[in-house]
Amino acid sequence: MKMIATKPLRYGGKQLDVGDPFETKTDRDAKLLRAIGKAENDGELREEQSEPDTATESSGRGKGHKAGGTYQRRDMRAKG
Repeated sequence: MKMIATKPLRYGGKQLDVGDPFETKTDRDAKLLRAIGKAENDGELREEQSEPDTATESSGRGKGHKAGGTYQRRDMRAKG
């Protein structure tokens, strides 16, 4: 993912200054660098990120249902 350094940092064996563009090796690296405030996106969004993720809602249980039952009884047996 293409990013721009917002603070001086060392990434990929190179010293980057503020405003230097660079390419991250993985999307996880990009997410981490954004979270700690060392870099930001260069303004271009990837096509894959614009598509909504529908895999989580495909189960027939609905949004509010948990995968396992909750403990509602004193004998600690799951109900549901």
